[in-house]
Amino acid sequence: AAIATPLELVSLAVAGLSGKKEAAREKGMAIFGRLAAGAGLRGFYTILLDCGKKELARVLRVLLAAPTPIAFHCTAGKDRTGCVAMLVMLLCGATSEQVIETYTFSERLITAEAETAIRGIAAAGFPEEFLLGTPPEVMEYTLTWFHKRFGTVEGYCLDHLRLTPEEIDGLRSKFS
Repeated sequence: AAIATPLELVSLAVAGLSGKKEAAREKGMAIFGRLAAGAGLRGFYTILLDCGKKELARVLRVLLAAPTPIAFHCTAGKDRTGCVAMLVMLLCGATSEQVIETYTFSERLITAEAETAIRGIAAAGFPEEFLLGTPPEVMEYTLTWFHKRFGTVEGYCLDHLRLTPEEIDGLRSKFS
């Protein structure tokens, strides 16, 4: 079946990034690479938060069910991980400044192994800004966009991700 709309392309790309099937992942990476080249890192985060609701809800539920301590990461541990960390931190009462500080700190933790994997995504068409940096202005933009678009993190989790109040309370209890 042909993919007809940009939203379907984004949904496929996000599903592909979840790594369920290698072919879907490769196709998703290629599509998302083209979208990212036009949207930039800021656009990537807003697309992820707006269109990746199924995957983000799944990740938050896995975090809730997992024993602690827990480590979670993506290829670089800064983009998808940064968005998930942003949600958890906001749910636990962190300020925007604390979220930005944590996000920018993550750049110092990127390992040589991650650098190699990150550089591999360049072949999918991702721009250079996606590779290793965590510029504070990207998270500042993301937080401003997020609050304008969704209001509160609680509203986002309830209405957009379809988490229950009990799941939200559980995440707060677990990570506060």
